[in-house]
Amino acid sequence: MMYDLLVVGGGPSGLSAAAHAKKAGMSVLVLDQGEVANTIFNFQKQKHVMAEPGTIPLRSDLHFEAGTREAILQNWHDAIKQYHIPINRPEAVRQIAKADGLFTIQSDKAAYQARHIILAIGIQGNPNRLGKPGEDLPFVSYKLADPSIYENKDIMMVGAGDAAIEGVLALCEKNRVTVVNRNSEFFRLKDALDRQISEKVKARQVVAYHNAAIDRIEPGYAYVALPDRIAKVKTDMVFVRIGASLPRPFMEKCGITFASKERNALPAVSEHYESNVPGLFVIGAVAGYNLIKQGM
Repeated sequence: MMYDLLVVGGGPSGLSAAAHAKKAGMSVLVLDQGEVANTIFNFQKQKHVMAEPGTIPLRSDLHFEAGTREAILQNWHDAIKQYHIPINRPEAVRQIAKADGLFTIQSDKAAYQARHIILAIGIQGNPNRLGKPGEDLPFVSYKLADPSIYENKDIMMVGAGDAAIEGVLALCEKNRVTVVNRNSEFFRLKDALDRQISEKVKARQVVAYHNAAIDRIEPGYAYVALPDRIAKVKTDMVFVRIGASLPRPFMEKCGITFASKERNALPAVSEHYESNVPGLFVIGAVAGYNLIKQGM
């Protein structure tokens, strides 16, 4: 079937675009390799999601205001039904090619044709990896959806950003938790998180290794490289929260050019978010708009 618009990515940006297109009378299909709004789906249960910045008006047909992960996901599932947005998932797009003014989209399940493409794939599906021996062991995870299921465990959190520290604070109530932080102190945390984690470390409810990095992971243990030694730490679970990167190789394979060769460079897009490939648009986090409201 030929679609007016195929949206790759069923997060807030992609769903907003699909809803606008449906209201405009376009034929639309959304493809997503995971859950609807996968990034928010992978948030900790009952996590409070902010709707910042407050100064930006919400220009979306999808409802969005600050609230729990569960409430926001339910609102968006309701919108999918309301606007009759067709979503095929889980279905990963492997290739996008353009010939004679039309796009052919090849997924791991089927092939499609469309007149226009919107890439709204986010970056959280492409987490930064440790690049160290043992990172693929079964007790190493890049997601932490439900901290409450862990009890009386030795748990290591690699990373010290807001998401990582939220996980640490939830886990340390019933477990022995260690944080591996590459910086010399906790850095750029929200004030409340900074205060809470400092209190937990001071009370010895959390062990923090600063100026530290993972050397390797073995069954039952993680080895932490410190400035003066390698510490062997007993570990039942390792959670890695060290950010995510643009899926640049995939985007370049689609023909999209970037502003520079720098690692953090963004795709070059017009004022209407059109890439150098006519008809192929890039929105949301992969265009540099990391906040949910900005993407919508």
